[in-house]
Amino acid sequence: MFQKYPVCISALLLLSSTNAMADFDLRHNRQIRCLQENIYHESRGEPLSARKAVAEVTLRRSNTKGYPKDVCAVVSQYKQFSWVHKKHPVNDKRAWRLARVAAVEVYRGFTNPVTKHAIYFNHVSYGKRYPTPTKPIIIGRLEFY
Repeated sequence: MFQKYPVCISALLLLSSTNAMADFDLRHNRQIRCLQENIYHESRGEPLSARKAVAEVTLRRSNTKGYPKDVCAVVSQYKQFSWVHKKHPVNDKRAWRLARVAAVEVYRGFTNPVTKHAIYFNHVSYGKRYPTPTKPIIIGRLEFY
């Protein structure tokens, strides 16, 4: 039955798989964009290693009980990241590009984690830490715990 229309069937299969891939890419691109925004606003001016560490913590939260499963939901979660509700513009194009590099590399799993089990971070001058059993890791001017 399918032999009469092999080209049509193949085209439909290709089209449906292309649409599925497009949906997959759009969802992941949205996640990467949210991660990029968080990296930019939370670690602009920090070394690339600190930016990647911010990405790690953000992603780790999406895989931790008590946090949303979606990266964008983690980023926009109430009182988690101060920049979210202030909506600062992106003025530093170089920092924006570096944030994209860090977001893609960490999201796609191209880097080895450096923050171990950290789900929190703040600037070292902040002074307030959430209680955790692990010793903090300092990268740049950020403390991860």
